Amino acid sequence: ALQALSARAPSDPWQTVVLANEPDLKFFVGAAAMDQIVFSRGLLSTLDGVLSAEREHGVVGPLPNLTVTFSFGICSTCTEFANKAGLGQMAALRRAVRSPQEVGYQPRNDLLKAYQERFVNSVNTANPASDFRHYFLDDYEAHFRGVPVFIGEYHSPSSLRQEEDLRQIMRQSMNSSSLLLGISFFEIQVRYDKGGEEMKFGTFGLGDRPVVTFEVSQRPYSAWCLQPATEATGTVLLSDIVTKVFRGPGIRPEQLCLR
Repeated sequence: ALQALSARAPSDPWQTVVLANEPDLKFFVGAAAMDQIVFSRGLLSTLDGVLSAEREHGVVGPLPNLTVTFSFGICSTCTEFANKAGLGQMAALRRAVRSPQEVGYQPRNDLLKAYQERFVNSVNTANPASDFRHYFLDDYEAHFRGVPVFIGEYHSPSSLRQEEDLRQIMRQSMNSSSLLLGISFFEIQVRYDKGGEEMKFGTFGLGDRPVVTFEVSQRPYSAWCLQPATEATGTVLLSDIVTKVFRGPGIRPEQLCLR
């Protein structure tokens, strides 16, 4: 779903390294998340470490794009876009890259050069396509010109028109004037470990028939057949919608629990 764009695209347009997923919710001190100083400093250190590893190992040739995937949360303490989902975090990171001393970090590498040449933004959202443009994309394209963005986790499980919603967000990404590169549909398997509302995102659940058994560290495990999940109306399989919109080959029948 991701498309190459401008000089930031390496020879293989699929090569994008996600440095961190939703660090605005995970990098924090004490009980306070969304602290722009804390998550920005942590991300500068992460980026710096990747650049050092590339240098130390003599990496040459086309280098992958780099990204940080932020949540669709509102960073009310961020200096910019304090009332805009995802944008405050992206602006905070951009500011920190330009002036790392403001977040108390001393880089070992040229972070700004890497940001300008290789960085693309990314965000996760469970909002429908119509909301995404209104709450995010219009402002993003006005204030982050020249920096592509993609949606790392896209799925609005409450939508009663899942296929149309998915087609709408794809149309936005296929618009040549848009900075939206594309989306990654979220997610492949139901998260039984999370439970509750989080289980609604999965495209496949697990059935009661093992497809194959295997060992890891001398412990036996089973890979279970897949039970396709439906969209919110309960009448259409999510996998059929994704296959149709993305024009993919779909799932092999022998991997399903339906036979």
